[in-house]
Amino acid sequence: MTGIQALERTSPTLKMRPSVLERPEYEYIRHGTQCLLAGLDVATGEVFGICQQHRKEDDFVAFIEALESPCVRVVVVSSNFPY
Repeated sequence: MTGIQALERTSPTLKMRPSVLERPEYEYIRHGTQCLLAGLDVATGEVFGICQQHRKEDDFVAFIEALESPCVRVVVVSSNFPY
């Protein structure tokens, strides 16, 4: 997932009260964006991920190479849809 906004809430979450649901405060501070590359090992449930400032082809290739192992089959599912 690319272009994740790094947000910080200015106030703590409002606590739940009788007949009122817990809700986050709507004001936030922006800290730019981050790019997340993550992989899931479906056999163990382990997640491997890296978070970077930019997204480049070399970063994606290095991520896939880090997932590869001589005894493990790697299946890549990728999307390039704008969100």
